[in-house]
Amino acid sequence: MPISLLFAILLTYGRMSEDNEITALRASGINNFRFVYQSLLTGLILCIILWYANMNIIPKLQTKFCKVYFSITKREPIAKFSRKTFIDIGEYKIYINEIDKKRNILKGICIYKLGLNPKRIFARTGSADFSCAREIVFKLFDGVMQSVESQYAESLTHFAFKNYVITIPYKVEDTFKEVKTLREFSGKELLEEIKKYKLQNLPTNYLQTEYYLRISISLAVLSFALVGLPLGVRIHRSSRTTALGLSILLVGVYYFLTIGSI
Repeated sequence: MPISLLFAILLTYGRMSEDNEITALRASGINNFRFVYQSLLTGLILCIILWYANMNIIPKLQTKFCKVYFSITKREPIAKFSRKTFIDIGEYKIYINEIDKKRNILKGICIYKLGLNPKRIFARTGSADFSCAREIVFKLFDGVMQSVESQYAESLTHFAFKNYVITIPYKVEDTFKEVKTLREFSGKELLEEIKKYKLQNLPTNYLQTEYYLRISISLAVLSFALVGLPLGVRIHRSSRTTALGLSILLVGVYYFLTIGSI
């Protein structure tokens, strides 16, 4: 919405300026506000719609999406694994660099076992088998394993392998449980969480960032309208090309600042 409105304003008022229509309107004694308030009103209406959607509608849609996603992961657990992301399964932490979910091929596999006898396993390739009830069977190829016995903490056992099979127990309800993310919190719930964290003297930076990010995205429509109007009025030649160039420039700056603020 912000990008579409910005481009529409630059194109429309740029063409009017190029054809000297704005000069003719001013010469006729028509106040500038008479032919710009429509864009400002549109920006304000879209700002309100986006604010309500970001604070209430989108979190509900995100919740419904997560429910569908978790129902899929319970039927196809391999879908839970994401590339370059740590997954906790009991006392194990699993990191996979690349995933081919269609062929069930895993690349760059790192398995860390925590507890009394820590263990690290690195494998170049492998696969995961979920056919066994409450167990994941990893078949690993071309890797190394390092382990430390609790009674000999100063020593490290290190050996390489061509093929290695490791079975990791898991519970579907624990491993793939539904966790409410920040995107699923409504604006009111975010404010309540911020208040609760402050009472416990806990950091609220990430909660406040999510809340104010939604507000800034909503206000972007009105901000782009306010910026686009004077730029559009001043365009005299090649309105379409100039409007497109200014749109790309402003959108680039906007996204750079938005990403940098997260």
